[in-house]
Amino acid sequence: MEIAPGEEVAFDEFVRVCDLVDGYFDETIDEVAVQMPVSRRQLVAILARVQLSGRHRTVENGVQRADVVYQSREETFLWFDDGFWADIGGQHDLDANERRAARAVHRRVIGVVDGDDPRDRDPFVLVGRFGPYKST
Repeated sequence: MEIAPGEEVAFDEFVRVCDLVDGYFDETIDEVAVQMPVSRRQLVAILARVQLSGRHRTVENGVQRADVVYQSREETFLWFDDGFWADIGGQHDLDANERRAARAVHRRVIGVVDGDDPRDRDPFVLVGRFGPYKST
């Protein structure tokens, strides 16, 4: 299935990532979905698409132009300085509410560990067993 122009993923992989983000972000998805005009189900699908694209982007390009806040074998918390959410929103044709909702989920999770970042940086939580990343 095509999750973005030029970005194909097997349907079973997409479903697996939907389950992964649903389990990982869990109550945070509920909290954000109640505050935004985006349903929980819609937000899970958006987060899964973002997770796949973000994983691809991070693995392909390394963690360039990003500050790693926290890292384990299951997750990597990143602050991007380069308009990550604007790019992802355009790539996946997300409307403003969808982009804000997905970004809010990531910001809340990183905020627990690193506090809310006052600068205009983009939060991204890469989840799953992908192994440690090396900044280049």
